Amino acid sequence: MPKTTWQIKSAKSRFSALVQRAAKGEPQLLTKNNRPIVYVIEVATYEKKVRDSGLSTKAVLLSRPYKELEIDTSRIMESGRDITL
Repeated sequence: MPKTTWQIKSAKSRFSALVQRAAKGEPQLLTKNNRPIVYVIEVATYEKKVRDSGLSTKAVLLSRPYKELEIDTSRIMESGRDITL
């Protein structure tokens, strides 16, 4: 399956084109500082992966279909910022 690689800055400015390509079944890889960050894939591809695996959505996401990517699954437990209303 062919993929297109985008730098984050370029992906922001051409987001519609990125989404259109992903919707046609072509995975879109976003990079930051030349490191892969995230894939954008069409919903049908994702749903097929979930359905065919017999796993929960969470298990599929954690199975990391693109092994070359590192996923930080830790959570930041911040209460937010204080603002004056």
